[in-house]
Amino acid sequence: MGGGVRVGGRNAGETGSYPLFAISPSKVISAHSERGLVLEMNMSSTWVSGMSAAACVDDETGTIYYLLSEQTAESNVHPRRPHWSARFFGTGSQCMASIIRWASSCEGGCTKGANGREMTPSGYIGKWREAMNMPVRLPKGQVRAKFGTGFYDVSPELKELVSATLVRYGLPAVQGDELRVDMTARNALPALIELLQVGGEKGLYPWRLWSLVDPMTARVPGLGIPKGSGKGAKVSGVRVWRIKQAHDDEFLMAFGEEKPKLVGWHYSVLQKYIARAVVAAELEQPGVAESLIRGFRKFVDESPVVSPTTAIEISIPGDAEVPSYQKRDFEELKLKLGIGGAGTIRTTLERIEGAGGMWSLRHFDPSMVQFELETSADAPSEGEAQASLLL
Repeated sequence: MGGGVRVGGRNAGETGSYPLFAISPSKVISAHSERGLVLEMNMSSTWVSGMSAAACVDDETGTIYYLLSEQTAESNVHPRRPHWSARFFGTGSQCMASIIRWASSCEGGCTKGANGREMTPSGYIGKWREAMNMPVRLPKGQVRAKFGTGFYDVSPELKELVSATLVRYGLPAVQGDELRVDMTARNALPALIELLQVGGEKGLYPWRLWSLVDPMTARVPGLGIPKGSGKGAKVSGVRVWRIKQAHDDEFLMAFGEEKPKLVGWHYSVLQKYIARAVVAAELEQPGVAESLIRGFRKFVDESPVVSPTTAIEISIPGDAEVPSYQKRDFEELKLKLGIGGAGTIRTTLERIEGAGGMWSLRHFDPSMVQFELETSADAPSEGEAQASLLL
């Protein structure tokens, strides 16, 4: 395997996809019960104890590409054996976008630091900035993988799609059961990115193509990404309202001119904000993600409370196809509220809470629910039912 790039290293990933990376690689290893591991069947978190960046340059375009690896272990697997897995591959901006999206998992506790230490999304992003600022060199060798049904194989269902993608980039088609890409070939690096994008839903992740590039080799500062400045970060038009609950508060959220939607607990608000606002802001102004997240956390903590008497109207649109689960929840909510007939539910927040209908309310499309909030979005008072974020 040329160029020092080894394929199919002892790394793993689980099903599901985000562009350019594999989700919690150690989870699949634990799920497959490797010899000597004891798996606890409970909620787990991924513990990240190391991050490493390797970089190479496309000789034709001058574009820098990054292969990012994490050292992880699962909290519910004993003994815990941290291992390295390739997680992200792409240009600097593509990798950073994926990192920020994945950082939202820290908010709900799914991703933590070494030995289970709590890690915020801002902390996770910051650690990756440090790694990408001083990468090692990524050897441009042969990337190879096998199509098959083995644990480390690429799904045979992807063979035709992979072959067509390679040919479209001017690269050799798949021969037999082997995927082979010469990283020095023209268009090879962007082709690899597209392969990960189109194949991610069927398990074509970076760890199937690359194993760890030794993080202890010499750093190449000239290929690093400057850390940037978080000053002057601004995101406008994000609105948040708090619904007080006996245990964890629920939140309404809206972007721009959208209708408010019940999104769930505190961590869900942060996750949606990161995915919909912070990624775009970071790509426009590199370095702002952490400050935006910290500022938004304070904004959410100070969000106005929705009155229990707030009127809510829920209706099933007659001219659109509605998912069956929403129809089911609509009928169940009517029964809980003692409302007969069809068409529209008109009630108050406190009645829905009293009937145990908050879960159903969360499932409805925003177009189906109208919250008649009591004050104007333009009202400057601290107790207003709506607020806009400008950081």
